[in-house]
Amino acid sequence: KNIILIIVIGIAFSMILSGIVEYVIKFFPSYNETSKMIGMSMTSILGILAVLLFAPIFEEILFRGMVLSEIKTNINITATVIIQGILFGIYHMNLFQSLYASVLGILLGFICVKTGSVVGSIVAHMTFNICGTFIFPYLVEISGKLAFLYIIAGTVIFIVAAYKFNRFNKKANSCLLYTSPSPRD
Repeated sequence: KNIILIIVIGIAFSMILSGIVEYVIKFFPSYNETSKMIGMSMTSILGILAVLLFAPIFEEILFRGMVLSEIKTNINITATVIIQGILFGIYHMNLFQSLYASVLGILLGFICVKTGSVVGSIVAHMTFNICGTFIFPYLVEISGKLAFLYIIAGTVIFIVAAYKFNRFNKKANSCLLYTSPSPRD
């Protein structure tokens, strides 16, 4: 049940973002270059594996595993999740991508902390990348002026799935690759 909720959260966040991109992309011309680079990488099996498999695994181990674990030894878990999310956004080095990647990083940090494992955040990250690369951008492009429906539907689905996920995972855990107690948890 947890994995299904995590997948639904990843799909919903991708829906929301795909709808938002349709309206704000004109304010971020540098993102067009990033999108083209990602699109060009999708022409080979290695490029597809890099974006959909290797990057999510590497980034989750780095940010939700190592960075989150290290920061949480010094500050409370809420601040830790926010800081590692912002660092994840900065890591993407493109203004628009940094904005949504920060929010995604916070969401992935929340999933990691609630499940106590990077596995959940890896699944959500892969789901987000698959939907955000192959599915929703094309559906939004086809539906044109109806992008707001993706935002609304994605938000409703996200709220319901996040609520159920939070209830299913009442106790906040530590998302660690190695165990080190936090003095302020």
